[in-house]
Amino acid sequence: AFACNELPVEFTIKTPPGASFQLMYNDGIIDSSGQTVLNHTYSYPNNYLPSIVLTDVQDCQVPVTGTKIIAI
Repeated sequence: AFACNELPVEFTIKTPPGASFQLMYNDGIIDSSGQTVLNHTYSYPNNYLPSIVLTDVQDCQVPVTGTKIIAI
């Protein structure tokens, strides 16, 4: 059961072969598990804009910020 202000969200991440990433949910939680399908529950009312730091095979990092705000 979810509280009134909780919102479960599924993220599907597609990366180039050999790349790794960290997903920042913008609520203080960072996921670096490497899983490409991630489930996260936002628990507090706010506007969240997730972002990713992609690391390629040459160890270069590229930050990518989402374009859709998740509003709770």
